[in-house]
Amino acid sequence: MNKLIYQTISFSDKSKAPTEEHIELATKNCLRAPNTARFHQRIWFPHRSGLDEQWWDWLRENTHFNMGPGIKNCKHIAVWVMVPEEDHVHEKYKGTLDEPIPTEEFEECDLGYGKHLHTSYYFFMDMQAYEYARTMTELGYNVGFSGCIQNKPKSFNRTFGSHFKKHFKTAPVIPYLAVFVGTDADVIMHRTDRGRVEDMDVNGELVGFPDTHKLPDYAMKATDDEAYLDIPYFKPKNGELEPLSRDEVYNVKKIRKKNMKTHSIRD
Repeated sequence: MNKLIYQTISFSDKSKAPTEEHIELATKNCLRAPNTARFHQRIWFPHRSGLDEQWWDWLRENTHFNMGPGIKNCKHIAVWVMVPEEDHVHEKYKGTLDEPIPTEEFEECDLGYGKHLHTSYYFFMDMQAYEYARTMTELGYNVGFSGCIQNKPKSFNRTFGSHFKKHFKTAPVIPYLAVFVGTDADVIMHRTDRGRVEDMDVNGELVGFPDTHKLPDYAMKATDDEAYLDIPYFKPKNGELEPLSRDEVYNVKKIRKKNMKTHSIRD
């Protein structure tokens, strides 16, 4: 079977970014994923403009992503975004079945969950991000995903909108999903029930985890504006997973969710 893709939330200070050769391979693989929506989708690489530190600061200060300060040791981030198309694209495809989204709908810095983002485009960007992460995992890297950015499009534009307008003349920009990649994870989140799949009987007509009541009861413990996700944490070591204690995770690596009071407010 394929290697498991893990959710990395902290990297050691020895971690390195993928090589440019591997970035090119992962990018081309993901852009070959099935996609019937032709417009607006882009992949932004903050590190190529020296904005990776600012990216992590924005993520920490504005979202409830579960991470620790070690996440900033990851120097490679790929962010799936939606941008307005240029006038000539609108002119060429006007009246077609899949014509571009009108530029004025981007002006609110938000396409909304119930509108274009989650009716026409999200599925294809999910597929691309998964293919990107799959390629990097097969190449031996540690990866992670951040989907909570899609709830903070206005905040994203307040921080990065001027950069996109200056360099690409595409603003506003709607963030959707990020994949980050490095060589040396020091904390990963892992639901251990995934290990049961290898021995499962999947020959029935309807397949899945019917005995979910047997799965561990993982909880989230909230304290004021922070929360601690009580699930198993590990450190990859020599191809195996070494369990981490709660003290190591919460007090040493300082893994936690922040902004819990505002995380559900779309901004």
